[in-house]
Amino acid sequence: IALEELDQALAVLRDGGAERVTHTLADVPALVASCGQPVDVRWAGPLDQVASGPGRLGYRVVQEGLTNVARHAPGARAAVSVEVEPPLLRVVVRNGPARGVAAARPGRRPAGGTGLLGLTERVERLGGTLTADPTAEGGFLVHAELPTGRG
Repeated sequence: IALEELDQALAVLRDGGAERVTHTLADVPALVASCGQPVDVRWAGPLDQVASGPGRLGYRVVQEGLTNVARHAPGARAAVSVEVEPPLLRVVVRNGPARGVAAARPGRRPAGGTGLLGLTERVERLGGTLTADPTAEGGFLVHAELPTGRG
């Protein structure tokens, strides 16, 4: 809980003291609906078993994954999976290749900002793992596992 509070305090400082809106897994359907990409969503397990910190971070994983799909693979079909198997929350965002884009080479990461790096650090601070890699089919896969924080 102390790390969650520290994350929130640092976020407020980064935002210049602006009021911060915090989203949870319950907000994922609205995020998907607003992203402008074709997205299949799969939910499994008892979502009520996820504490607020991991839930907010799970939302951020979906948000970052869909942002990267829109930026690097416009028009590609994406899939989001949110699965709870206490004591773990698994969040996966996968997309196929963008239309007319050659397949990515596995093991080669696209250049870009620090979104995934910062997100990886936050996931690790909560005791989880995050991987983000190109797929052999030319898409991209973001996979996070977090402790649910309950049970």
